Amino acid sequence: GCVSLNRRPQPPSPSDTRCYISPTALLNRRHRVILGVTFLCGMQSEYYQRNLPHWHPAGAVLSLTARLHGSLPASVIAAWQAECDAERELLDEPADPDIGHILQARQFVRFDALLAADTCGPHWLADPFLANLLLDSLRRPAPEAYELLAATVMSNHWHAVVVLAETPERPFIRTLQQLKAHVAREANRHLCRSGQFWARETYDHIVRDPWEKGIANAVNYVLHNPVKAGLCSTWEEWPHTWLKPDYRTKT
Repeated sequence: GCVSLNRRPQPPSPSDTRCYISPTALLNRRHRVILGVTFLCGMQSEYYQRNLPHWHPAGAVLSLTARLHGSLPASVIAAWQAECDAERELLDEPADPDIGHILQARQFVRFDALLAADTCGPHWLADPFLANLLLDSLRRPAPEAYELLAATVMSNHWHAVVVLAETPERPFIRTLQQLKAHVAREANRHLCRSGQFWARETYDHIVRDPWEKGIANAVNYVLHNPVKAGLCSTWEEWPHTWLKPDYRTKT
């Protein structure tokens, strides 16, 4: 039956000639989307942009966050964006990459806190059926696109850490769009509603030092999201968290 629950990384620079070989780009004027494919050090790299820039180098470790449409009021997002812009303007030019990375991480944590505290927007993913649908979709084997390391579903957003394929068959953004579209269709059917389900863009960033502390920090952030929100005492208690079994000993 139906239920009712209402409850920017920098792109590769064309002036940087280090390991840089011819780029190609596709501009979709209707959605103002730019999709570029470059080859950095012999590895395929995707650059995608609508409002936010998205850089997806082959083999990279990505941290992903997606939220429900309407999960935050436009005024709240605008205020957060204004704060981020003001902070970036205070950085020296050219900005230190390490400082920029730390600033970006802090800005994202603030945005995540806004999502966790929201009580006005939809909380459809609190429905166990939809949370499991999303987790199952993320876990579905897709070796040609990515490997899932960890994922957590909250009531109005989700987090995941993935390792992109070394030789992808198609741009990762297409795989992600297909996954979100599938979940949106099934969720709308379950909720007896129609219309937009997800906010249009997924936040993503490349995990730095992936084979050192970076990947462990990213995975732990995902796992402990419900704990920080006060929903459980340990991450293992949250029913909508998944961790790759053979990675368990590394966290």
